[in-house]
Amino acid sequence: MAKPAESRVLVVSLFAPYTANLTPQGSTPTLNRARRSPSTRQPGMRRPYTDRLTISAEAQLTPSRAIRPQAITAAAGLTASSGVDDSAGPIAPPRLAKLTADRLDSSNSNSVPCPPVDRGEDFACPDATAQLFGPTGPDCNDSTVVPPLDLAQTHTTSLTHSKREAARVAFAAKAKPRPPQSEITELSQGGRLASHPATVLDRMYTTPKPAATKDASPGTVDGASSPWSIEPLNVGNIGLFNAINICPRSATNRLFVGTLGVSTDGLEPDARHSLTQQLYTQYDTCPVYVPDSELDGHYNKFCKQALWPMFHYILPEYPQSMGWEPDAWEACLAVHRRFADAVAHVYQEGDVVWINDYHLLLLPGMIRDRLPNAKVGFFLHVPFPSSEVFRCLHVRKEILRGLLGADLIGFQTVSFARHFTQTCSRILSYETSPNQVFTPHATVSVGIFPIGIDPDALRRKKDQPAVKAMVAKLREKYAGKKVIIGRDKLDHVKGVRQKLLAFEKFLSRYPEWHGKVVMIQIALSTAEHNEIHSQVTDVVTRINSKFGSISYQPIVFLHQDIPFSQYLALMTFANAFIITSLRDGMNLTSHEYILCQEDYHNPLIISEFAGTYGLLGAAAIRVNPWNVVETSEAIHEALVMPKEEKQCRWTELYHHITTASAQSWVTGFIDEVEKSHRAIQHRYSIDFPRLDARHLAARYRSATHRLLVLNYDSLVSAPTEAVAVIRVLSELLSDPGNQVYLLSNLTADQLTCQVTLPGNAALVGAVAENGCLIRYQGTDRWEWQTQPDDMPWRDPVLKILNYYQERTPGSRVETKEVALVWHYGSADNPSYGVWQAAECQNHIEDALSASYPIHVTRGHQCLEVTPKDTTKASAIPKILSHLEATAVGQQAAFPDFILAVGNDRSDEDVFTILERCQDGTLWTASSVPASQQGSPLREQRPSLPVADDTQPTGEARGQESPSPTIATCVVGTPFVKAQYFAPSAASVLECLQQLTDRSN
Repeated sequence: MAKPAESRVLVVSLFAPYTANLTPQGSTPTLNRARRSPSTRQPGMRRPYTDRLTISAEAQLTPSRAIRPQAITAAAGLTASSGVDDSAGPIAPPRLAKLTADRLDSSNSNSVPCPPVDRGEDFACPDATAQLFGPTGPDCNDSTVVPPLDLAQTHTTSLTHSKREAARVAFAAKAKPRPPQSEITELSQGGRLASHPATVLDRMYTTPKPAATKDASPGTVDGASSPWSIEPLNVGNIGLFNAINICPRSATNRLFVGTLGVSTDGLEPDARHSLTQQLYTQYDTCPVYVPDSELDGHYNKFCKQALWPMFHYILPEYPQSMGWEPDAWEACLAVHRRFADAVAHVYQEGDVVWINDYHLLLLPGMIRDRLPNAKVGFFLHVPFPSSEVFRCLHVRKEILRGLLGADLIGFQTVSFARHFTQTCSRILSYETSPNQVFTPHATVSVGIFPIGIDPDALRRKKDQPAVKAMVAKLREKYAGKKVIIGRDKLDHVKGVRQKLLAFEKFLSRYPEWHGKVVMIQIALSTAEHNEIHSQVTDVVTRINSKFGSISYQPIVFLHQDIPFSQYLALMTFANAFIITSLRDGMNLTSHEYILCQEDYHNPLIISEFAGTYGLLGAAAIRVNPWNVVETSEAIHEALVMPKEEKQCRWTELYHHITTASAQSWVTGFIDEVEKSHRAIQHRYSIDFPRLDARHLAARYRSATHRLLVLNYDSLVSAPTEAVAVIRVLSELLSDPGNQVYLLSNLTADQLTCQVTLPGNAALVGAVAENGCLIRYQGTDRWEWQTQPDDMPWRDPVLKILNYYQERTPGSRVETKEVALVWHYGSADNPSYGVWQAAECQNHIEDALSASYPIHVTRGHQCLEVTPKDTTKASAIPKILSHLEATAVGQQAAFPDFILAVGNDRSDEDVFTILERCQDGTLWTASSVPASQQGSPLREQRPSLPVADDTQPTGEARGQESPSPTIATCVVGTPFVKAQYFAPSAASVLECLQQLTDRSN
């Protein structure tokens, strides 16, 4: 199997964008019920993955005429969603197929012939078309459409056998004759079927791309006929595939990795090899073959009954959920191992591995084990819950450690990312920042990447004549009425019932709207169909009975999806669109509505619990779906909103959706993975150079002004070791060209007592309490970075620390001049102390971080709280400003040699500050004292080169514009970003001693 020479993006998801119809050709298409596993299923639970519907394909049926579940369920009296993103809820093709098979059996039919149905733009289930567009619908012939059904019956009863047969006949009548072989769909680039109007690509509104293999066609392998056909898979992460296929291949050379969504257990090795080759070469897809039993345990049990509810704030009950059983977790591990092996098999140097969604949470760590230097990114398409919810998961630590194998972890919103970092801090006791998680072996980046749509492609779809004709039809049918649109999956987290209850409250509170407003709710089938459907239909029936009449029904409830053209017509025609999700990720339906409203600017009502609200903000009408009174008032506000306010709100919404497009989401995430990988690549490098005086001696001798920034705590682990440090410091300070600053976590008094130099104890510069106080070299006065009267946070923080100190025997609270520290290392039960520290940190961040500018950090067996903007790194600009201000009139006042030494992550920030100190970005009024804001230090300067042993050695002292040097060194750990590594403090002192000796 040939591989391309250029690097690619390996797009990994549980389901690939393509599937294979693996049934033999040449037989009559029938529906055959597959084997059951009743012993493994509990009442009310989803059926196992192996309970599937087998569809036999007729020889004449090409992929463009392949039978799909939508046609099958329509003939059976059911309806199905087309192209619904699986990440948004528990929907799976096996479940849909099994439900259909059961319904067919209920009519005493073991197999029902299904005609090839063309679900093009003009297709709609008869009852949906009749309800929306009238008895004939848009561009329909009366003779081919079933008469409209009674609305109350359509959402409370099933179709009878005669009606089901009538529907089947209607579908057959509308089916187009099979075209000649030469006109059958051509294969487009990436394996897309360009002319197939019924595929999920019809909802993608993307432009097909040319085929990578021109001679390939569906159903062939190397020119020979194959016993299968390749088709787009109509479930899975459709939004992901949409966004990737929008990007030009020159920008994103992709390879999809995932399962095919069908049983492959019966494939012989040769057939499996041929299928893999065809998918790889013609469709840019690497299939992962997973046994049915493993996929059932992983997907239907662990993912859908444990993870998905948990991520949507639903805590499953043990007796009713199979997701918590040990075999489900074992199946999950097995599936992840198969994916890791598949990725490692196709991986080539330079590839970016992009793992998607909650089905593959463990995969980043497994790939990191197999490919230590790979560029790995993970994106979560669903919400990430708070730590209080996530901690209930029985395998919480395993999942978090698996995720942290990635270079970058992406989320849809800021709140999801914050929940993740807080969870890592609380459960794994890792230090975190808003955009990073610091593990013992690497720094993992955390980013926010809201997914979007393709505005230009959607606009072209919206402006088609057929859509405009449907809009006109809708205006005629609903003349004189306001129409509110909703489109959701019919599951608990989408809040359909809460939406209907709010609409009922609206009609009760505002009787003047009776007969003047209609809500059209499109409800897509899911695995929770039986459980939630009756609850919703009860509300619909009550509202229509209470507020409706013979000529008017306030709610049109369609328990089915509709063609995309009709969907766009509804979005364009709507007077308001309402989303009442109880928990949701990025709901792109809102984006589509905003773009469809280019000419009308009608408002959007959206739940504050939808991830989209975090992007759109106050321009949308925010509601709490649990508060039906508030939501009813929002409906009234939307209907009576003045035109000027509509225009203003829509303009802001439109700006959000056009700047955060699908293409920018893809390219932005991939670029950030590359950037994050480059930033931490040194952590895995074996070429980390040792600190050596020979590398620095020439530049040290030639420099006229040197600055040495040393982490005192990294050089002195015990007071007895201070003697050697003081001896070296004395020799360094004997040279008037040296400025030495010690950075420490100690208090000002402790640092002064420990660092007592011969002759003048205040000679050396110092930074105490990790940046809270500064003493400039040559002075004995300490200056505060934060004023003592500007610390109202200390009292509430101290109360919390004392609370945990009292409940953790052996621990103690230290009150410094600025910082507050809780030392839990001496606790009677050390493991309990670690647990309490995580709880304490989470408590402070949740209760006080929003009100006070504080920063909570985990040190060595301690928890420290300091002002947010006061760190060791924030002290560096002030030190450099002081050097500039006190050296007026002197040549080369700015240091032309800088050496920084440290051993923790706060020192890494110091290194970064120093390496960027002359690019002009740091010297702002906020970072320089007011008395020194006119200093030329803030002017643009050339960036500093790093230390290198290849630098010339013959530079003379006092040379005009000497080339400055910066060297950074980490002591004891290779996991802090620096140029050099020193195994111990003694090796650092030895290097400093050699520099002073060679200088003398």
